[in-house]
Amino acid sequence: MAVDEQIILTKSRSSIRQYKSKEPHKWGYKNFVLSGSSRFSYDFEIYTRAHGPIQSGPNVPKITTTSDVVVRLSSTIPEVRTKYKLFFGFYMSMPLLTYLNKKSILPLGTIKANCIPGYKVPAEKDLKKKEDELL
Repeated sequence: MAVDEQIILTKSRSSIRQYKSKEPHKWGYKNFVLSGSSRFSYDFEIYTRAHGPIQSGPNVPKITTTSDVVVRLSSTIPEVRTKYKLFFGFYMSMPLLTYLNKKSILPLGTIKANCIPGYKVPAEKDLKKKEDELL
């Protein structure tokens, strides 16, 4: 399963309509989608920008604004004995990983170096040196 952004194209006038200058279709509604490997969308949430976040349920923790999107969308994943794998990119945080792990969901995504408490990431030039040594 995966959580990602999607644009719904529109020419209507609305306060939640988004403008993306680098996209072929510049105007649309931005939404977040939970989809499976079959590319079928199981759940979605429309991004409302200035109207504030959509309220979470009483049993859903508040982590960060971007992580909350993943938490709300992953709440529709059934809790079964087999573990689901959930892919996402810009929403990753350590509290989110902990929450998903407790729900038996295996998270996979990218994380910023400054989001890992107590971990110092090597400088990019040092990583390039190590890569050159391996080759």
